[in-house]
Amino acid sequence: MLLLEGVRDIFIGIRKNLVMNTTFGMTQPNPLKAYTQNRILYVSGLIVGETWRVYDILEKLVYQGVAADETANVALPVSGVYIIRSGSRTGKVVAR
Repeated sequence: MLLLEGVRDIFIGIRKNLVMNTTFGMTQPNPLKAYTQNRILYVSGLIVGETWRVYDILEKLVYQGVAADETANVALPVSGVYIIRSGSRTGKVVAR
């Protein structure tokens, strides 16, 4: 078995709504996932009760809400690049 200095094996264990990095014992929510269809933004991976926001590429707030479910959808005003933020998690999507 060859060991490289400074390299650690990181095992990722998936539990309901959590990804656990067992090397460091940290847990964090699943990442945000988003896609668009006909200028409707579909987001999954939200945490119920947490505020989430949608910004345009110029960081202008387009939508803000509190997640009532793990998924949500929002009509986007125009085609373009949008940034989704929920807590410390960020995602990006292109609406055509």
